[in-house]
Amino acid sequence: KTEMLDERLLATPAVAVQNSRMQTVNMAETVRSNLLQAMSLIHKWDPKCAESVSVNEDVIDTYEDRIGTYLVKLSERDMTTEDSHEVSVHTIGDFERIGDHACNIYDSAVEIHDKNVQLSEEAWSELAVLESVIQDILDKTIYVFEANDLHGATKVEPLEQVVDHLCATMKARHITRLQEGACNVDQGMLFTDLLTDCSRISDHCSNIA
Repeated sequence: KTEMLDERLLATPAVAVQNSRMQTVNMAETVRSNLLQAMSLIHKWDPKCAESVSVNEDVIDTYEDRIGTYLVKLSERDMTTEDSHEVSVHTIGDFERIGDHACNIYDSAVEIHDKNVQLSEEAWSELAVLESVIQDILDKTIYVFEANDLHGATKVEPLEQVVDHLCATMKARHITRLQEGACNVDQGMLFTDLLTDCSRISDHCSNIA
């Protein structure tokens, strides 16, 4: 799809800006797909799904590189103030970083599968709640970016704070489980890594909003 970044459109900055936004939305949708698949692999391993995550990560990296290069070339053109405000490589970077954290979650899923890691029932339940909120904040972020919905964008930050609170609470509960011997150190490190990735994803959503 990045082939649609036609450099001939750079002669008309307003059109080129909208073209780059459309490709960024495509990138964001690929990121969302990868995150959902990575999360699903945490709970149930699927070889085809795992292969898809690896393929999509390469696609996301290609999007970042080509859209970023396109925007740099676009920024060198004479643009209106409104068009220049639309050109931001930072947003592309935030979506790409969310993709990286999806890959980290995938790596945790590989470890769970390969080492047959068993978390406590309480830990699994907590993760399910956190994953639901992460899906919600990413859905809202992609929507407000695509629709350029400034009012909707203000609703992303409160969700980011919810994620931070959830992660802090879950980490404290997990430390208690470790102290009580309900979980071991390896399980604790894996659980903490998942919390960190979810927290970082919500941070990038906040940046985009």
